[in-house]
Amino acid sequence: ELSWTAPDDGGSAITDYTIKYKISTDTTFTTFDDRISGLTRATVTGLTNDESYDFNVSAVNGIGTGAVSDVVTATPIPVPSAPTSLTANAISTSDINLSWTASADDGGSAITGHQIERECPTENGFEILVDDTGTPDTTYTDNTLDQDTECNYRVSAINDSRTSNPSNEASATTY
Repeated sequence: ELSWTAPDDGGSAITDYTIKYKISTDTTFTTFDDRISGLTRATVTGLTNDESYDFNVSAVNGIGTGAVSDVVTATPIPVPSAPTSLTANAISTSDINLSWTASADDGGSAITGHQIERECPTENGFEILVDDTGTPDTTYTDNTLDQDTECNYRVSAINDSRTSNPSNEASATTY
């Protein structure tokens, strides 16, 4: 994942960024199509784990493409696959039980915990409820809710402080 600070727009609003990458030992950069316009972050996919890559970014506006950023180097590392089959079930006026199926691929190192995100009320954006459960267990109870609260949840697996993509979303409403 890359992130950067937007440069001076030169008097014309920035509409996109061009992201280029190459294996560090190669000489030719490839353009990565992130299919997202104007964000100052991107996840470059299709790379090989444990291979060193060089990246640069250029801003694009109505005038054209700006100067190329400094090159940064990063090496993708394996991460666990996302947990699956997340379910959320209200069990009281303040508690929702979550359960999920463990990641099918641990990314080369044992799963040590899970990050749990919650969106309450729904359509309000996800926030981290638990940064790291510290256990590979596949259940969790959110007992911090008020009556009649609807929440969406998602869960990510953690190994060696690397976090997977989030699971599917699941919703429940306390009663």
